[in-house]
Amino acid sequence: MRWWDGRHWGQYAAAQQQPGLYPPPHAYMDASYASSRSTAALAHYLGILGFLGPLIILLTSGSRDMFVRTHTVEALNFHITYIIAWVIVGAINVATCGLAFPLAILLFVPMIIFAIQGGSAASRGQWFRYPMTIRMIT
Repeated sequence: MRWWDGRHWGQYAAAQQQPGLYPPPHAYMDASYASSRSTAALAHYLGILGFLGPLIILLTSGSRDMFVRTHTVEALNFHITYIIAWVIVGAINVATCGLAFPLAILLFVPMIIFAIQGGSAASRGQWFRYPMTIRMIT
């Protein structure tokens, strides 16, 4: 019987282990796994400031760790989608001479909420998918 720690398969368990009993998941999570969780969470949180934070994390840590790559690509796609939405809202504001300014506020609040949800899911070691996201980067 083998175990999965979220990054790779472990060695075969000892034959003396009782069937149906698995070791606790935290027994196999080393310091590098905790580091990858915090890096993935940072990608979500830095996305609030713009797409450059997740992009830098993707280019530096994304090739070494699949957990970080998955979360960073998800955060990057979400924040690029939000940039497209900001451009549309900005065009509407210009066309209406600023009467559509509440749209900008309504756009900003969910971005903060979803980024915090994504970051907290990553720090717990869980997967997260942003809603209403154009997935351009895979």
